[in-house]
Amino acid sequence: MAPDGRSVLFVGKEKPDSAWQIYQASLDGTAPQRLTSMSGGAMSPDFVSNGDLVFVSPVPAVGGDGSFPKAASVFAQSRQGPPHRLTFNAHDATDLTVLGDGRILFATAFGSTTAAVASAQALFTVNNDGTEFTLYAGRHDRALRIRRPREFGNRLGYVASSADAPSREAWAETVRSARPFSNEERLFAFAKTECASVSDGGGGTYLASLKHGSTLAIYRVATNATALGPALFDDPAWHDIEAVLATPRPQPVGHISAMSPAKPFGTILCLDANRTSFLAADGSVPKAETIRVTGLAADGSAKWLGNVPVHADGSFMAEVPADLPLGFEALDARGQVLRATPPVVWVRAGENRACLGCHEPHGRSPRNHRPLAVRAPLMRLVGPDAKLAQTGSSR
Repeated sequence: MAPDGRSVLFVGKEKPDSAWQIYQASLDGTAPQRLTSMSGGAMSPDFVSNGDLVFVSPVPAVGGDGSFPKAASVFAQSRQGPPHRLTFNAHDATDLTVLGDGRILFATAFGSTTAAVASAQALFTVNNDGTEFTLYAGRHDRALRIRRPREFGNRLGYVASSADAPSREAWAETVRSARPFSNEERLFAFAKTECASVSDGGGGTYLASLKHGSTLAIYRVATNATALGPALFDDPAWHDIEAVLATPRPQPVGHISAMSPAKPFGTILCLDANRTSFLAADGSVPKAETIRVTGLAADGSAKWLGNVPVHADGSFMAEVPADLPLGFEALDARGQVLRATPPVVWVRAGENRACLGCHEPHGRSPRNHRPLAVRAPLMRLVGPDAKLAQTGSSR
């Protein structure tokens, strides 16, 4: 549903062999208008604050491995302009929605970047310019597949299923927006049936697609319900997958971009690489001396971009290529890997990105001090074909 409540977005095909594209249909019954012409198809449409359409493309192929460089990504498109890419995932981005604060939320895998792609997913967000790729929920929970996240009030609802089980069982969960890491709550536990979607039903209710006989039907379920009532809508010849309220919703909040499109690099800053939840057997934290930074090559392998020294306070800083999946390995004095993140995050052109630590504990603030890394010459990591270069500046 568009924010004005007067039209709906949907995904369809003009012909059976056509690619899936995004259409907008007015509630007055006029003919739908096609909004996208993506060669690989498009899905999961929504609008951001300035009216741009955001969506996922290409549509992941059934049986595909969903990995870089053909992974589905988030795109934005204005009414007059061509689509432009916002995310640079190592794995398929799916099930996009725009939150009220303006962030674009989607599901993606966050593990190995090899061809044997892990199916477990988590929810992540980016700003509407593709900056600040950030975990939202699910990274350290059970191994799940996540579908159709939808925001209602101060909660986010979605459909979850086991990532490694052959069963088609799927259930609805919500997480509180203020604490999405640790307070998932299962909905409709009294209904021992498959769920396909959950959304805001208004007046303290949910609209849910639940299994009814051999097909899916739409139910309106009160938040305090202990049993299912009659179906709100049920076409026994079809699966009724999702329902949304035909009503206006608040316009998402905007975001002022600090990108510099002409600059092919971004900056990474870690406040303390030794701030981590990864402990040695004796409970100590092995100290990192160097950070090895890698980038994802077209064949899916990690290529070396350069090494950055870790300062006495645990901080490090460097310039890295923009729009490239990046990985980080914390090395000890002998060059042994202490902890690592595969190439799955990125910076946009001119983006200044900071993190608290290396697999740092959630919900804790860093010390309020100026890290030593910002006082040292800024290193530029330029890849395996050149040595580390310095910009000649310090911060």
